[in-house]
Amino acid sequence: MQKLNRIKNIAIASVFLVIIFGYTVAGIFYDAGDVLESERRVPASFPELSFDTIKDASFMNKLEDYIIDNFPMREGFRKIKALALFNVFMQKDNNSVYEVDGYLSKYEGTFSENSVIGAGKKFEKLAKGILKDLNVYMAVIPDKNYFLAGENGYPEYDYERFVQLLKENASSVEYIDLFDSVKLDDFYKTDLHWDQSKIGAVIDKLASEMGFVRADTEFKFNEKDGFYGNFAGQIALPVPSEKLTYLTSTTLDAAKFYIMNEKTLQFEEAKMYDDADFENVDPYDFFLNGPTALIKIVNENCKSDKRLVLFRDSFGSSAAPLFVDGYSEVYIVDLRYMSSGSLPSLIELRPGDDALLLYSTAVLNNSGALRVF
Repeated sequence: MQKLNRIKNIAIASVFLVIIFGYTVAGIFYDAGDVLESERRVPASFPELSFDTIKDASFMNKLEDYIIDNFPMREGFRKIKALALFNVFMQKDNNSVYEVDGYLSKYEGTFSENSVIGAGKKFEKLAKGILKDLNVYMAVIPDKNYFLAGENGYPEYDYERFVQLLKENASSVEYIDLFDSVKLDDFYKTDLHWDQSKIGAVIDKLASEMGFVRADTEFKFNEKDGFYGNFAGQIALPVPSEKLTYLTSTTLDAAKFYIMNEKTLQFEEAKMYDDADFENVDPYDFFLNGPTALIKIVNENCKSDKRLVLFRDSFGSSAAPLFVDGYSEVYIVDLRYMSSGSLPSLIELRPGDDALLLYSTAVLNNSGALRVF
């Protein structure tokens, strides 16, 4: 019996060592790839090994990040961890992402007042600078936490204070309140973004306040299966996919869509909705080719010769096509990828045209990314 127990102990120890050694070897040769697709970020790279990085402990700190991002079966372990957190330890979130009635959202707690003040000052600079001869409006897109966080016990912004700070520091810009026009149902369940097919009330409110006329357009609803939003990967729980919906119409089909080539600074014709972009790490890039500095949409059939300059983040990618029937031209500007100072050399800013600063709370809370100089 003693001999049998000894053999059993040796066998268990051997299996354990094989697993540990084998996993270590596998980890050395494992390549996580260029992107962690479920989390939509670049994995940590192997840190520089030198006397200085060892001395200041940066090597060990970065090595830990590298090991966490680069090991076999990582996604499986993430799912096991998430299931344990929610079902065993009864935790209410994972990576700050929580779920309420099938909707996923990510709480952030308090916002940065300095960042919102900075956004307001940048908007004011635009209104008194390159946009001084245009009709300038601004609107804030609330996040899903506005509808979910507070009443379900999660931290939330003081949205009233958020808007107040923005308005105080952009007093020359006319504010349009969208908080009553956006509903929870307008958002995708697994993503931070809104569904293009559900924001008609938002566009109607903007049209009423800005004075542009929405044509009596009959939209066709189109769907793409297999959409997973950014929160699906962050929460690491098994969640069902959604349908990404996009709108087409005779007006949009006839409109001409151009993207500025950042090397030549010339507008080149492209697709408003490109199926190839749906295969990107972020499928929401399907709308207007994703992150793009400057876009132009021309509606030659518009009864008005008025133009719109839309300053936007990713929410504006899906909203922009819905302005086309009201303007002869729509210029779509992303100040995260181009500076405001270069805009007058790229497009004509005509007196009397409209400019709309349409931004989500997430970007306004990180306004340092907006390149207003």
